[in-house]
Amino acid sequence: MKVIIDKDLPWQGKDLKIGDEIEIDDRRGNRWIRNHIAHNKEVPLIKRVRIGNNNIPIIGFVTLQNVEKDEVANTRFRVIWALPYMPNSFISEKYEELRQADVVIFQSRFSVADIKLAEKLKADGVKLIWDFTDPHWLKEYDPHAVHHIFYMMEPLIDLATFCTEELEFTYHKIFPKVKTAIVKDRLDLSLYTIIKHHKQPENNEKEEFKILWHGSYGNIVSIDLARIDLEKLAKEFNLRLICVYDKSKQYHIKPINGVKIEEREWSNSAVISALLESDVSINPRYLPPHWKSYKSDNKTILAWSCGVPCVEKDFYKEIISLFGSAEKRNKISKEHRKYVEKNYDIKLTADEWHKIAKSLIKETPKTERKNERNTTNIVVYTAISGEKYHDTLRENQFNDRTARFEAFLDKPQESNIWHVNKIFKQFIDPSRQAKIYKILPWQYLPDYQYSIWIDGCISILVSPKMLIDTYLKNADIAMFKHHDRDDIYEEYKADLHFLHRKLEPEYLFRMQIDKYKKEGFPEHSGLNECTVILRRHTEEVKRMCEEWWSEITTYTVSDQCSFAYVLRKHNLKVNNIPGTILNNKFFERGKREYTK
Repeated sequence: MKVIIDKDLPWQGKDLKIGDEIEIDDRRGNRWIRNHIAHNKEVPLIKRVRIGNNNIPIIGFVTLQNVEKDEVANTRFRVIWALPYMPNSFISEKYEELRQADVVIFQSRFSVADIKLAEKLKADGVKLIWDFTDPHWLKEYDPHAVHHIFYMMEPLIDLATFCTEELEFTYHKIFPKVKTAIVKDRLDLSLYTIIKHHKQPENNEKEEFKILWHGSYGNIVSIDLARIDLEKLAKEFNLRLICVYDKSKQYHIKPINGVKIEEREWSNSAVISALLESDVSINPRYLPPHWKSYKSDNKTILAWSCGVPCVEKDFYKEIISLFGSAEKRNKISKEHRKYVEKNYDIKLTADEWHKIAKSLIKETPKTERKNERNTTNIVVYTAISGEKYHDTLRENQFNDRTARFEAFLDKPQESNIWHVNKIFKQFIDPSRQAKIYKILPWQYLPDYQYSIWIDGCISILVSPKMLIDTYLKNADIAMFKHHDRDDIYEEYKADLHFLHRKLEPEYLFRMQIDKYKKEGFPEHSGLNECTVILRRHTEEVKRMCEEWWSEITTYTVSDQCSFAYVLRKHNLKVNNIPGTILNNKFFERGKREYTK
């Protein structure tokens, strides 16, 4: 097979350039192949040429569950059956494979790990789609779901796709700005080749009529929507209800008066077999309270594909009419089969995925996109260095995707919230090593207009954007007032009891405080905590912080007295955050332990 090189690389003694074509063995079907033949082992995966038509996009799917199991209906209807008709499309959870795609479709995936994967792919210029078949974002649907994940997803995705318009409507009520599209659930009709031919029994009262219901065990309650009508039908007909659902050995259908109930374990072949036995199928959807009416009509379409009428409402009226005439059932079946072939062939889904992907690529081609790592102008950051304090990154941060969380550490640490950066060692003193990031964030995080510093023992409990919008609306800096003092000279005396006072020569503290006295710094002129700092990155704020850093490198690492000193020299507006660091509704201070 041929591949197009998307990066300059050495090849068998010669150099290949972007756009060159080479011929190699295709060992991975429609997936990526590793550059096992290049001399440079660090070269990333190379992209397979699109088969037949260079305009066919390359699509990666991150599916809902393990695709080796057939019971995942959403994955079956929307991915597995479509893949044979989608050249260069594949299923994977590996970043190194997915990053080579033009578009990656996440199918109802909501973990923090999925968000981190999406962020990396977004930074590589990959277009992202989130595909939904249930309203997971609604608390009334899933009160236990991690709903903040959806707010983390919103700025990352280029498009959200849904199986029905009603589902799309509920999503738009919460996320009105997200671009959306409908992709219906469809069938691989090569699996549904046998069409039932209905025969009318000679004696309707004695012969048994069979009705099929199939679905997930979690949807068994939908049968109750048809219960009264089924009991009414059972008074006139010999009736058997075949129920095909997963975990049928653990869950059971509630008895229905006069109706024989037969329960079978679910599989796709079991559903097909049961349909071909049945006279009618039911898919209760529209009776009050419109039980899960946002769902797709896949159960109805599946019955139609096998030549079996499916009733969704008015069960007694519709079923008694169907029972009365096999000719009518056969006529309806032929009409419905033609409708399915025209509108519900999985090849249409494959075409739709391709069209959607091409439209996204056309908007901004992957090769021309800039790195999109930063999707916000706010950063929440911290730094941890040294052995004395046993701070570790706190994961209980309120991350609503309005800010990026950056951490500077001298030791590696895994995190689902923070983007971890290794500290570049400049100082023997670990306190100053961490504090340079605290004082001068724009030198290390240049792409932000606002920052929120929090000490390593602090957790932010509310939206970072809300804090910025509220407390920097008319100010350059926002901080807590000191919880106990308002005077730098009293702070100097109290500082004797703190760890950092014991780690530096006493003369540095005396020199510093003597300097402030000689320059006439007034008593009780205010004191702030420096555990949390909100800053607008203006030139005046930067100049003030550079002077602040100068005080810390000249005198002591203690920063609260020096902050009060340099702030007085600048015309900056400072807002006070309500409460104290020990008692407020915005931040939580954890216990800090240290080695003596």
